[in-house]
Amino acid sequence: VLKTLREERCTAKVLVLTARTEVPDRVAGLRMGADDYLPKPFAFDELLARVDALGRRGGALSSDAMEIGPLTVDSASRTAHCQGARLELTAREYSVLACLARRQGSIVSREELEDRLYDEHNFPMSNAVPAAISRLRNKLSEAGARDLLRTHRGLGYVLEAPRA
Repeated sequence: VLKTLREERCTAKVLVLTARTEVPDRVAGLRMGADDYLPKPFAFDELLARVDALGRRGGALSSDAMEIGPLTVDSASRTAHCQGARLELTAREYSVLACLARRQGSIVSREELEDRLYDEHNFPMSNAVPAAISRLRNKLSEAGARDLLRTHRGLGYVLEAPRA
């Protein structure tokens, strides 16, 4: 099933839970495209920690780019292009854009963006995400993609192509 999913370019995170504990089995599972491998028996707390870790990891598994209207976000090269022109983004701006692109059309809260960008050892300034959103919005606007990034007051941000 996993091999078929990956051949079809499905980028869903996959954690294999199995009774197969031998190293060759683990290696085979990871090489087929699993993001993590947890043999039975396992501690439930470890399972939760591994699921949390998978959720924190960004990026698609394939080199395919995500397209949102005139914007292309390529997770393999960590670049973004708008109408063919490369956007010059800081690492934080790219991370915010990639997170929004992966969830295109859905509202992503400021807290969720902070969780994706920072770990328990690094705490963001209170305005880090809104400042990155503002800079992103300006860069997208300058590149001709003014209406892609919207704020839903009190809820978060959404990246999507405007409806015709």
